[in-house]
Amino acid sequence: MNEILAKQLAIDFCTDVNSILSKENVFTEYKQLVGRRIFKEGECYFKATSVNGKIVASGRKDIIQWAREKFKTENGAWFMDMGCLHNLEDGLLKFHCRIGQAHPFYIATEKSDVDTKDYDIKIFIGDELDSFTRCLASSWAMLALASWGKDIYTDEDFIQDGNNLLDGQKAFALPDGGMIHGLDGDEEETTGNNMAGYQALYGLEAVYRYKEGQNRLFDLTDAETVSEDEIQAAGEKLPELKAQDQADTRSGEEVEEAVNNRTLYLTAAIAAAVVLVVVIFLAALLKDGKRKKKAAEAMDDDDTDDDEW
Repeated sequence: MNEILAKQLAIDFCTDVNSILSKENVFTEYKQLVGRRIFKEGECYFKATSVNGKIVASGRKDIIQWAREKFKTENGAWFMDMGCLHNLEDGLLKFHCRIGQAHPFYIATEKSDVDTKDYDIKIFIGDELDSFTRCLASSWAMLALASWGKDIYTDEDFIQDGNNLLDGQKAFALPDGGMIHGLDGDEEETTGNNMAGYQALYGLEAVYRYKEGQNRLFDLTDAETVSEDEIQAAGEKLPELKAQDQADTRSGEEVEEAVNNRTLYLTAAIAAAVVLVVVIFLAALLKDGKRKKKAAEAMDDDDTDDDEW
């Protein structure tokens, strides 16, 4: 590890260089050291990183004591994995704390020389960075926040000038509902991009599940369990797909003629059905009229017999 980096990490996590370079996980109580990065004095409840496959953490005495007992023998290589971070936050909730930020940085172990004499290098700052926005940035940020139980409509860290992440995602929406990938291409995108659409749906579904109190997007523990026998039984019900079923060798004219004929047959069948219903209805009316006429004649005969008697 670079000596300068090792010294800075030692300051950041209130320890010494030897501890940073060792193979053992490090858990230290927070101290006010000059040169310590990220947190202002008195605000560090818990701070951790993964270095060379080990966990290095510093924080408030009670929290760091719990973390030491919980993660003392854990492999730090996966400490920044989403599942581990969920376990970490579940423990922090006991201390009325939550994870505020998570930065999965990667620092190469070896320095490589790159020849840039044939490239024009430009540094972009401030508003110039807005030109590099992507649909995936808003969508995946929405997914991450919802997974952490944060509301995209109220989380001030992700609201700028009154606009939230959903407003940012809408910037990539086309009038027909499609989504474009970016705003900084050499040519303006005028048709929807499938990948951008998938990414937008991931973000929207994650927010929906959060609002409805459902599991996180990739948490399938609430999914219905299906046995192998049920899967096999369902597969057996599917029709066998043959090679000749996969391709239609008819010409465009033949397909159009077949569609027209099918439409004609369907129209004729509907017309015939309507006629049949009308005929049945008229026959029922005629039959009912004859029945009523016979009943009236029978009543007249009865009245005549009574008078004669």
